[in-house]
Amino acid sequence: MVTKTEQAETPDNREFQKFVEDIEELIEETSTLTGDELARASEKLRQRIALAKLSTSVMGGVLAGQASKAAAATDEYVNAQPWTAVGISAAVGLIIGLLLARR
Repeated sequence: MVTKTEQAETPDNREFQKFVEDIEELIEETSTLTGDELARASEKLRQRIALAKLSTSVMGGVLAGQASKAAAATDEYVNAQPWTAVGISAAVGLIIGLLLARR
């Protein structure tokens, strides 16, 4: 199980935090900018947004790959040991049923 501390240290989360910090910095800077300075700040913001979009796209691809591998492993396990999978499913269903019945 991933703790909040471990989750906070992931590269994707650091990238997002950096993005938010850059946006906050640009907002502070742009309040006093005019003309060319404002255009440069706007371009910097566009670049950061493009980088964030790319990072999100890559992360989505990685997650899709991991989900595909997990599904393939599950399928292989169920095909290799069908009765074990049925037993596990029944036990999980029973536990969920008991927990819901208590409410």
